[in-house]
Amino acid sequence: MIARVAGQLFRRAGDRDFDDEAWSAVTVKILLVEDNKFDAQIVTRVLQDPVRVPCDLTHVKTLDSALDRLSAESWDVVVVDLSLPDASGPNAVKTISLNYDEIPIVVLSGNSDDEFATEMIRTGAQDFIVKDVRSDMSLPRVINFAVERKANEVRLRHLASYDPLTRLANRQEYCAQLEKACARADRNDTMVALVILDLDGFKAVNDLHGHQAGDALLCGVSRKLRRSIRAGDTAARLGGDEFAIILEGVHDAADVTAWASNIARDLRDSSDIDGEPQTVTASIGAALYPANGRTVDELMRCADVAMYDVKNHGRANFAFFEKDMDRCRLRRTQLKKALAPGIRNGEIKVEYQPKISLLDGSLIGLEALARWDRPGHGVIQPLEFLPIARRCGLINDIGRAVLAKVIDSQSQALADKKNTVPVSVNADAREIARASFAKEVIDALTTSQVPMHLLCIEITETTLLEPTETCLNNLRQLSEAGIQIELDDFGAGHSTLNYLRQFPLNTLKLDRSLVTDLACDAQSRLIVKTMIGLGRKLGMSIVAEGVEEQAQFAALAQIGCDAAQGFLIARAMPWQDIVDWQARGADRLTSLTSRDMTPTYRQSVPCG
Repeated sequence: MIARVAGQLFRRAGDRDFDDEAWSAVTVKILLVEDNKFDAQIVTRVLQDPVRVPCDLTHVKTLDSALDRLSAESWDVVVVDLSLPDASGPNAVKTISLNYDEIPIVVLSGNSDDEFATEMIRTGAQDFIVKDVRSDMSLPRVINFAVERKANEVRLRHLASYDPLTRLANRQEYCAQLEKACARADRNDTMVALVILDLDGFKAVNDLHGHQAGDALLCGVSRKLRRSIRAGDTAARLGGDEFAIILEGVHDAADVTAWASNIARDLRDSSDIDGEPQTVTASIGAALYPANGRTVDELMRCADVAMYDVKNHGRANFAFFEKDMDRCRLRRTQLKKALAPGIRNGEIKVEYQPKISLLDGSLIGLEALARWDRPGHGVIQPLEFLPIARRCGLINDIGRAVLAKVIDSQSQALADKKNTVPVSVNADAREIARASFAKEVIDALTTSQVPMHLLCIEITETTLLEPTETCLNNLRQLSEAGIQIELDDFGAGHSTLNYLRQFPLNTLKLDRSLVTDLACDAQSRLIVKTMIGLGRKLGMSIVAEGVEEQAQFAALAQIGCDAAQGFLIARAMPWQDIVDWQARGADRLTSLTSRDMTPTYRQSVPCG
């Protein structure tokens, strides 16, 4: 509305004087609020002169009447007297401005004091005119200026309230709308759902395709969000790839679940990036007003906790806030705060899990596993602190600490002339994407005089799915130097023959999910046997992880797997305990195969 009226009333460029021609093509809808009959007649005569101001003028005598008309119809300008039967001073201006903040207000007053005029502007008026100096031209001129000023004010407020990239509400506007939504919910006895949505893997899009592609993806997501909500709901961009949605008039949780399911489906519809289809998923958390909080800050915190809980449990899902999440969040916050100092203080320890040959039971390698030995809190397992390290940008520091301890242990074993075997070190995709990664590893081994073949870099399928040139170059450099490369969790995700061909892999480690049903399911046995055959044809050795039962061990030996690791063989242990464990190894294979463990397979029926 403001844009329309402002466009009608804006003077021609360079013409600083009011021109009657500016009104010739304009019809302005004006609401006059004036209880004085004489003053109302003067204003009506001036404003209804078609030569001066073609307008549609309506006259009411009280503030209540004005509010009724404002709620029922659209108006271009309100002209209001400050001495009304039901409102005095700035109260009328304040009430109209608070409830209808896009309508310009012109004040009629008998007070010509500049300080009073400033107070009226601060209260919400755009201009005022003193009754005693009113003329046929002054009021139209003031209305013209008021509309222009209000249009500029609305424009500036829009710029301050909306994200320039996505045109969604920004954080400030979103907080203001959430407060209003909660107030309406109280009046209507309904609920408000606050939904926080964070895109999964957005950083990879920026890294692989550039920020322009990332911006295009954000705009595409924003369009889908706008289409998914009803009139009266609010979609906002909080920053980066995080969005918020305010759903009003919610009657039960099912309403929100249905909306989240629909938007998740819409997001999964491929978006085109650099000519390639890109599937988008999101982690979505929700909180309900008033059940989960009665303030903006409480609701935001609860929805945020729910969203991060989804991220910590695999992403691409939706969850409502639950109280148990708060305890987990508090612990993650405490760990996050303590992790960087812990790394600096040498609290990251390494334990080693043996890998043995299925042929003769001999120790053929060790896997280095990071542990956080936090003083006063005990040992914290990697599944808990490594995700925090990735989010905080500390994963490279942990990788360096683990590598240094592994090389130190091997160097000491060589100095003591003890038997040594290759040690596998897990490398995160972020580490391998670092340009200096290969050089750092090779330099560390060279400086310590540890032979290259005594180190194995273990990678996951995440690295394969984002094969940047830097990543490939690093792995090739490591392989050419004599360092072994092992692919972890093979068979659990999306590995393809093309990936196996591109990467310089020496070993495939079968995922524990393939081993679980091996002893009692013929189909699982066939799959594993096929994978072993594939690895052999590609010149790779095969290691099975997660071996916990003797029957699994026997089945792997029967179908030709090279090596195994798991709790049945040994749990992870400190380096100094490895020597004792090796000394007890003479009868290891005999103990594992001491009784008949020939598995009996069911046909395509999973274990119970």
